[in-house]
Amino acid sequence: MGAGTGFPGAGFPATGGIPGTRRLSPKRVQGAVFFAAVALCFTANAPKIILGTVDDSAMADPTSGDAIKQVLFLGVFALAAAVRLGQGGWRALLSLPFPFVPVLAWFWLSVLWAIDPGTAVRRIAFTSIVIMTITYCLDGMSPRRATSILTAAFTTVLLGDWLAIGLLHHAIHLPGELDQSIVGSWRGIHEDKNEAGGFAAVALILFLHEAIRLRSRICGAALVLLAAVFLAQTHSKTSLAFVVAALAAGFLIDAGFRHATFRRLGLVILVGTVVPALLISWDALSAELADFLAAPDSLTGRVQIWPILTDFAADNLLLGSGYGSFWGIGEASPVLDYTSGWLTTIYQAHNGYLDLLVQTGAVGLALVVGSLILAPLHRLLYAPLAPGVSRPLLASILVFGCLRDLLESSLMDRATSIWPIMVVAYCLLARSSAAAARGGSPAQARPTPLQPRQQRVAS
Repeated sequence: MGAGTGFPGAGFPATGGIPGTRRLSPKRVQGAVFFAAVALCFTANAPKIILGTVDDSAMADPTSGDAIKQVLFLGVFALAAAVRLGQGGWRALLSLPFPFVPVLAWFWLSVLWAIDPGTAVRRIAFTSIVIMTITYCLDGMSPRRATSILTAAFTTVLLGDWLAIGLLHHAIHLPGELDQSIVGSWRGIHEDKNEAGGFAAVALILFLHEAIRLRSRICGAALVLLAAVFLAQTHSKTSLAFVVAALAAGFLIDAGFRHATFRRLGLVILVGTVVPALLISWDALSAELADFLAAPDSLTGRVQIWPILTDFAADNLLLGSGYGSFWGIGEASPVLDYTSGWLTTIYQAHNGYLDLLVQTGAVGLALVVGSLILAPLHRLLYAPLAPGVSRPLLASILVFGCLRDLLESSLMDRATSIWPIMVVAYCLLARSSAAAARGGSPAQARPTPLQPRQQRVAS
């Protein structure tokens, strides 16, 4: 296409058949299912916004109680599994990027000691289904096509957000909210301003990447502007701050891979300057942090939640409560033993790492940090990637997600917030780095022990 009139279409080209006709091929179904899976993650709350049935006066679990979202995701999963089964046989259904294997294995094992095994099974099953759905959708799909479809899905949702702002009463937080400080903040068709902010931040990263890659002066710039304005209007300070850090990290990681000297210089600065400075000022920093955490209104009240989790973790350090068995399980919830009042009515810690610690113990948290943070970061810094894979894009998405979970909770949590988009990034990174190591395309990556061994065919 020309120098930048817009993004390429995310349509699914016809294959075979009578000239001029379009038939339903497995690849087109696979692309449509991927589009649906991504869009579903961000539009499940739209009916409540449209019908005006949102209840902002009380806190509610945004995912476990949404039966419609679960049923729709089961349908998407069934379609994705059917396509993979037809393409690669039953062994193709065992295809999972290795980073997820040890984490999911431990989380499923934690059901054995879960406080509420029934709820634990439902929640870990939903998390597994989300991961497998995205994995099946991306298996055999070229990175460029995956990015194109992802861009189309984000564009559709963002336009839906802007349409909701113009037409729907509840697309903006109204008086009567439990937290009056968020009144006037935009949420579009999302659960709240924080979820809207997370979506808009990833949209900004994605659109900015595509606008630069395609030199898109009109459509690309317009989408970047729409995402940036929407993000600003959500007043989500977490997303506003971390999206800047994530974009910078994406640039630095890409530069670090391209230039070994840059990596060495960064290590020298870290070891020779930052670490000594932290050690010298440790006492002062510790005092400042203690005062900050002691203020009840710090980080919009999040600091009132975290001591509950650290107290529980101190008593249950190794194994935790079992996946999905800390929040929202009624009278059996361990939260009731450590606090009272409004803190017993919430459904997340607003810190994904503390949430993982109390649910899956130090073992589970260590597996997540090792498999989903340190290992991908090492790959991004040192491993060559196959053609068509953008290192800055994957790095920015993953860094944003990992940083955001310092103040929100989405890591390994069903279809919550931006977690499914992080799964997309993990899948593309794992497949493309494995393919590059073998000198092929991502569709020709060597299977992991749980992947089918037949050769993939690039889309």
